[in-house]
Parts: sequence; structure tokens; C-alpha cells
Amino acid sequence: MKKPYELISLKSPFLLIVFFFIVSRVLLLIVGLVRRDYVKYPSRMVDVTNEVQYYGKVGTLFHGWDSGWYLQIADKGYPAGIERNSNGTLRQSSYAFFPLYPSLSHMFATVLGINLVAVSIIVSNISLLLSGFLIYILTREKLGERFGLLVVKFLFLFPISYIYSAIQSESLFLCLFLAVFVALERKRFIIAGVAGYLLALTRSIGFLVFIPILYESLKFNRRIKKNCWGNWGGMLIATLLPILGILTFVFYSYARTGDPFIIFKIQEAWGKYLNFNPLVFLSSIDFYRNSYLTFVNGYFFLVILVCAVYGCRGWKIGYKFIVWIYCIIYLITTTQSWHIFSYPRFVSILFPAFFTFAVIAGNSKRNNMILTLVFIFTQIFMYSYWVNGFPMPI
Repeated sequence: MKKPYELISLKSPFLLIVFFFIVSRVLLLIVGLVRRDYVKYPSRMVDVTNEVQYYGKVGTLFHGWDSGWYLQIADKGYPAGIERNSNGTLRQSSYAFFPLYPSLSHMFATVLGINLVAVSIIVSNISLLLSGFLIYILTREKLGERFGLLVVKFLFLFPISYIYSAIQSESLFLCLFLAVFVALERKRFIIAGVAGYLLALTRSIGFLVFIPILYESLKFNRRIKKNCWGNWGGMLIATLLPILGILTFVFYSYARTGDPFIIFKIQEAWGKYLNFNPLVFLSSIDFYRNSYLTFVNGYFFLVILVCAVYGCRGWKIGYKFIVWIYCIIYLITTTQSWHIFSYPRFVSILFPAFFTFAVIAGNSKRNNMILTLVFIFTQIFMYSYWVNGFPMPI
């Protein structure tokens, strides 16, 4: 008798990806319900807003920390003006969160007539499934179908892949980031530019994809040696679209608050500053000076960076450059000590790390089985903390 996954052969890889997706999400759902309802811990989840109602058991499993801000934006939009504390410092505000994810939630909630919590989870999971398709397409063309499916498996089993199903923008960013790469591989530069525009409306660093778009389009135009306006005009439009994306939010926030730089300044309300002192990060991964949670988060963050850099070896220089830039940005952007808990979530969009995992697992069946089991049990461990509001990778 065939095993369930054998009923879907490599002749239908996209169905197999859907199967992987469903199994991984059902596993999360079961773990979350069991851990929350039968293993009690005092919750330390921070609810940043009381203005949005949360519905149902499933909704609470995928809500945490920044989720409240996204739901608030989807429900009420951005405020007119910015509030300050008595000492003149900026108060935390929704302008720290970019608009595409909550806008999609608001749009689909209005069209479908369902609550924001449910539709936000749906948007996140659809983005994750599309990410699985895109990373498979990107990998298949270079390394074959079996390696592509292996990469998809580790995307879904990634120890903090629960964040891709949560009310957060990570899965949407990952989906659009992959869309840029797939479009560039097909020399569809305008499509890459449109994806880059949307990416820049998802997270501030998204606009930086103009670099690989510019590099790849320049290289393509030089190779075909056609100096017509259509080619160079299309290249210019594709390159400028990601920059236009972040400028769209800059001008919108300026119209609402009178400060064109508020989307950058507001980060200080969370204690986030650009700091080139490496001792800040090194102190956070010192086991003897911090809790084991800080220690785990710090080293997890570091491992993902290393795997991401290794995973893009042999790539085109334009592709590698954007991955390197993102890694450098995350390394130099240090925060107050408790923000180390957010680091693994930030680097979860560095998909070349999944290529590294697939390379390790592809060396032998034993490696594949060991890494798969390690990922499954690590994800169960981390997600069980997330469900109860403890500051594991968020």
C-alpha cells in the first residue's frame, strides 16, 4: 500500500506542494490548540491595541506582538498626526508598519464580509503557499524538481515558519521577494518592477530590490545590443518602481502627519537605532549574561545569516548582492537587548537559507531524515512558546 505522499507523484509537483502545505499547517494547528488548552503557562503576550476584537480559538493561535498593529491599520487606517510623550520622544505608532499587508486584509474583509482576524490569517497563508510555488519554480529551473521540492519542504518546516501563517507581513514579503527573482529569471523586468513596488510597500527594505533589477536589465540590454527606447525605457521603469513604492508611503505619511521621514523616525519609539558597535550583538549571545531564550534567539539569527550567504553561492552577482545587503542591514541594525527576540523573524525572509538546508539534506537519506525531524521538533518547541505568549522568535 502506498504512503499518502506517494499518491501524488512528481508528475504533479504543485499538488505535492499543496499537500506539504496542508500537512504542515494542520500540524501547527493541532500543536497550538493542545499546548494552549492543555498545557497552561501564564501568558506574557503584549496586546498593543484594545480597539480590535479577536475572534475564535484559531485566531488567537496566530496573533502576537505586531499583529495588533496590522489589525488596527486594516480596521481604522493610519492616524492623522503623531503623538509624543511628555519628554518629547515619539510614541509608538502604526506608521512603523507598511501598508500593503493590512490593506489587503481590509480589502478582502470588505469583499468577503468576514472579520479581519480570519482574513489576515488567510492572506498570510495564501502568501506562504504562493511562496512555496515560486521557490519551487526558481529552484527547479536551476537544480531540478526533486531538489526544488526539498527546498519547499524546509520552507514549510522551518523552525519559525509559524510566523508565515501569523498576522504578520513576513509571508507576503517572502512571496513578493521570490516573485522578483522569478520574473528576473524570465527577463520580465516590468513584472519584477511591479513586484518590487509592492515589496517596498510591505517593508522598508523592500525598495532595495531595485539593485538586482537594474543590474540584470543592464546586463540583458548589453547582451542583446539593442539600444532602442523600448528596452531602455522598460529598464528604467522597472528599476524605478521599487523606489516609487517606498516614496508612495513617504508622501502619504507626509500628507497625514506633516513629516516625510516619520516612517523612519518612528522606529526609535521601539528603541531601534543604527549602531555599528558589534559588542551590542555579541553581548546578546553571551549565554552567561542572558537568559537561554536570548541565547537561542541570538544564535538562531546568526545561523540563518550564515546559511543565507552560503545558500546563494554560485548565484548571479545581482542576486547575491541584495542578499548580502539584507544580511548586513540586519547585522548593523541593533536594538535594546529585548529586541533580540525579533531578529529571527526579520531574517525569515532570507530564502537562500532553505537552499543550504536542502543541500545538507540532499547528501543522504540519513541527513534528510535527521534534519527533517530536527526542524519538526524545533518548530513544535518554538511555536508552543509563541502560543503562550513567551518571547521565543517573534
